[in-house]
Amino acid sequence: MNTYTIELHTIDGAKKLNAVALTYEEDIDIIKGRYVIDAKSILGIFSLDISKPIQVKIHTDNDVIMNQFKNDISEFIVEE
Repeated sequence: MNTYTIELHTIDGAKKLNAVALTYEEDIDIIKGRYVIDAKSILGIFSLDISKPIQVKIHTDNDVIMNQFKNDISEFIVEE
């Protein structure tokens, strides 16, 4: 499992993250404080305050998939 700190800032960013998550079979969670939201749920993403950094976690031990996911969300990553 890998966790990344990301910033979305806009509705378009949230939609783009959701679209990326939907391309993966693995579970992908968004973590904001005590809330854990399925990144494949656009309503769940919109329920969060996306104006501040959030954590995104992909549940896999496959290095190829983790690297591909990191590449797919690289525009949102603010720190590792």
